[in-house]
Amino acid sequence: MIEVRLEQTMQLLEKGNFTVNEIMERTGFSNQSHFFRSFKKKFGTTPREYRLKKSLS
Repeated sequence: MIEVRLEQTMQLLEKGNFTVNEIMERTGFSNQSHFFRSFKKKFGTTPREYRLKKSLS
């Protein structure tokens, strides 16, 4: 289930104009630290860093 939520998070970070907190809520994460740990474990970066890298490429 977390994998699906993280994939949705990645898509929203790339295409949406939502804040990281809005994305976290939309994808069903209620605990911010769990969300950031899970995202960093899967993608090797924080959500903000991921968004910045994607916007530069």
